[in-house]
Amino acid sequence: MCFSASASFIAGASLSGIGVTALTNVETKTERPFAMIPLLFGIQQMSEGVIWLTFRYEAPLLNAVMTHVYSFFSHVLWPVYVPLAVLLIEPPGWRRQALLVLVAAGAAVGAYLLYFLIALPIVSRPVGQHIEYVSPHFFAAAAITLYLMSTTFSSGSRRAGSTRARCW
Repeated sequence: MCFSASASFIAGASLSGIGVTALTNVETKTERPFAMIPLLFGIQQMSEGVIWLTFRYEAPLLNAVMTHVYSFFSHVLWPVYVPLAVLLIEPPGWRRQALLVLVAAGAAVGAYLLYFLIALPIVSRPVGQHIEYVSPHFFAAAAITLYLMSTTFSSGSRRAGSTRARCW
């Protein structure tokens, strides 16, 4: 949410509630990972709320830890998790085959970004009314292309937009 601690905590709590509701409505085990997306995103948003608080209360160690937690979600988890969650609910066919390519692309970019998340320090700092995350490796053209492909193209699956998914 990048606006304030309050906005991040409210968004995180709301998304977590939606995720819990989604999880209570799954019909098969293969739907669970897809249903968990709002819950995981809620956790990510709450970690950003904690980052906001570290600026106010001058907690550099907690800031570094939570910046890495947040960055793990944003850099590593999503490009791997989203296409995999969609793959699990996609019926056999050409879309499923395309999702396998997106899972591989997401795993490649996730591994690449995990390496840099560990090897190079990532820094968060308040700039105006948002948090700036300094992680220059993320903006490499190939990494951003694979990231966007794996997270956005996979969510365009017919099954992911089915009537069942909208009921959550």
